[in-house]
Amino acid sequence: MEKKFKWVQADTRAIARDGVFRLHISNVQNGDEGDYTCEAINSLGFVHTSGYLKIGIPPIIHKCPTELFWPESDNTKVKIFYGGDQPMNIKITRNNELIEDSEPHFKYTIFDDYIAIFIRDILKSDAGLYQVEFSNEVRVAIAQFDARITGLPSAPVGPMGVSHINKHSCTLSWRHQHDGGLRVTHYVVERKDVTSHWITVSSFCKDTSFNVQGLIENQNMSSGVMAVNENGMGPALEGQNPIKARLSRSAVSTRCTKGSRNWRRLCAFGMGET
Repeated sequence: MEKKFKWVQADTRAIARDGVFRLHISNVQNGDEGDYTCEAINSLGFVHTSGYLKIGIPPIIHKCPTELFWPESDNTKVKIFYGGDQPMNIKITRNNELIEDSEPHFKYTIFDDYIAIFIRDILKSDAGLYQVEFSNEVRVAIAQFDARITGLPSAPVGPMGVSHINKHSCTLSWRHQHDGGLRVTHYVVERKDVTSHWITVSSFCKDTSFNVQGLIENQNMSSGVMAVNENGMGPALEGQNPIKARLSRSAVSTRCTKGSRNWRRLCAFGMGET
């Protein structure tokens, strides 16, 4: 007996295949939501079945960072903005491993339009690829970002080079070091007399050498250099031995003759030839 069927809903296309009747709706809109009824009819009568079609909004990621740099031992907060129908289920993984609620320093809070991730006392093990899965009754969407753990730069590589010493200045030099995961922006150079406190002679040295001015002749001086990145200032490289400001022998030979008053004065400091 031939069966006939019809779907009671405008702007739709009915498909029958192998005894199964389907209704195909293309370009679904909010207006497609509602009650749908299918009637099967033959010469003996008809039967029908109805159902309600709800049009849902799938999860949509509106804003998510792609790469983050977290200072070790610091605290941080990450916000990911999303849209879609509630209720929304959220799952977070790090390097494809599910982050359990039992992790004491990792927490997250779900709001209507964003999720806030809190990490306290950041560890090196917190580095990696994070994936945040948003799912509702309609679909699944995944946001991801890469986190790198950074720290302070190490002390510059020694030993400290000392050159061009004269009675008022000298040149210090050093080598690059581990940058702590962030570019070294500059160096801080300090000096102090042996019995005095440290004095900053350059707070923003861009090179790996610096000419220290203002030395006092025949007085010992200590030196120190620290590297700086966005996290702050690292430990100091200090010179191995004190530096004494004095004229070099070559300068003495060009300015003094043996037996002169200047020659006798410099001999008293051990710089003249006898």
